[in-house]
Amino acid sequence: MKKTLLMITLVMLTIAASAQSKKVALHHAGTTTLFLGNSAFNQAVTAALPGDTIYIPGGFWDPASIDKRLTIFGAGHYPDSTQATGITHITSGFGIFPGADSTLIQGIEVNGDINFSNGLVSYVTINRCAFNSTTLYNQTSHITFSENLIRSIINANNASDFLNIKNNYIGGYISNIIQGALIENNLFNYQWPGQWYTPYNLNAVNGSLIRNNIFMEPSPSGINNGNSNNLFQNNIFTMSPAYGTNTATGNYENIPAANLFVNYTGINAFYYTDDYHLQTPGAYLGTDATQVGLYGGLNPFKIASVPANPHIRTNNTAQTTDVNGNLNVNISVGAQDH
Repeated sequence: MKKTLLMITLVMLTIAASAQSKKVALHHAGTTTLFLGNSAFNQAVTAALPGDTIYIPGGFWDPASIDKRLTIFGAGHYPDSTQATGITHITSGFGIFPGADSTLIQGIEVNGDINFSNGLVSYVTINRCAFNSTTLYNQTSHITFSENLIRSIINANNASDFLNIKNNYIGGYISNIIQGALIENNLFNYQWPGQWYTPYNLNAVNGSLIRNNIFMEPSPSGINNGNSNNLFQNNIFTMSPAYGTNTATGNYENIPAANLFVNYTGINAFYYTDDYHLQTPGAYLGTDATQVGLYGGLNPFKIASVPANPHIRTNNTAQTTDVNGNLNVNISVGAQDH
C-alpha cells in the first residue's frame, strides 16, 4: 500500500510539472496535500506533523527551517539521472533545529550551507545531497553525512558527538572534532598546488577513526594540521603523510592520482562526468575487505546519487489535453534497490 501511494505521489508531481505548475507533496497518514509555488517546500514543512514525508520535485524552491522529525525526498542532483524530473534545487542554505531528531533528507541540491543551530539535535541523516558546506553550531549527536557531494567543509565546531561522515565526495576539509568521529570511505579532493600556504584535508580533528578514505592532498602535512590521537587505517594517500601524534596502520602511500580512478579530470572540482570508481579495486582493500573510497563500505556511493524512493526515468506526458479534455500520461518509474 505504501509503495502504491508513493507511485501515485510521484505521478501527481510529474503531471504537475508537465502542466508547468510547481507542487510539493506532503504525505500524512495516508493522505497527500499539495503546495504550490516557490515557497511550497516551506509551506509543506510548516504544515507537516512529526513523522510526515515530503516529496520535492525538480525545480527551484525557497528554503525551510527543519524543526520536526521529517523524511524529505528530492528528485536528485545528477544531471543525467534527473532529465525527466529536473534537479531539486533549494535556492539558499537552511537550518536544522531542535525537534528535528531522526530526520532524513535525501536527493536535494542546496545553493548554500546546511547548518545545525540553537540546541541539541540528534540522529539526523543527510544522504545523496549536494551542498556547499555545513556547520554544527551547537551540541549535536549521531549526525550522519553519507553519499553526498560536499563542495567545501564540515565544521563540527567542537560540539558534535559520534559524528559519522561516510562515502562522501569532500571538496574541502573536516575541522574541529574533539573526539569520537567515524570518517570512512570518503574522497578528499582539496588541494591547491603553488599556494603560499599548505592546504589540508583535516583540521583540528582529534580522537577519531579515519579509515578507507582517499586523500588527494599532495602535501605530507595536509593531514597533520592540529590533528592528534586519531587512528588512520587503510587509507590511500597520493603522498607519504606526516602522521604526527596519530597512529597509522595498513595505509597505501605515494599512489599516483593517474593510477587511481576510471576517469578523473583534475583537482579541486567535482565533475559529474568523472568516474570515481577505482581502476583496480582489488588492489586497495579497506578494513572491511571492500574497496577503499566512495564505492566501498556497507553503503557504497549510489550511482548518480539517485534517491531511494521510486525514480522517474522518462516522462513523455502531453503538454495539453485533447479535444475531450483528457491528458495523455506516459511515465516510466523504476524502483531502487537501496
